[in-house]
Amino acid sequence: MWGTKENYVKHIVAKEGAKFVCLQETKTTSISDHKCFSLWGDNNIGWVHNERDNGAGSMLSMWHKEKFNYDSHVMGN
Repeated sequence: MWGTKENYVKHIVAKEGAKFVCLQETKTTSISDHKCFSLWGDNNIGWVHNERDNGAGSMLSMWHKEKFNYDSHVMGN
């Protein structure tokens, strides 16, 4: 995930002002605050990672905390 998708996310956040981003098939099983903050370029974000076996089918959602309020989420197959 931290190749072409990383560059695309950085572009849409920095250049186009995205406030919510969702990535499918992240191909990673471990996501941290540091990785998300680095990807977004800001630490005022929230994120949820729906982890799957070996990363296939996983989803990462990130949002800017000044634009969205996190209440809850539901994960499932």
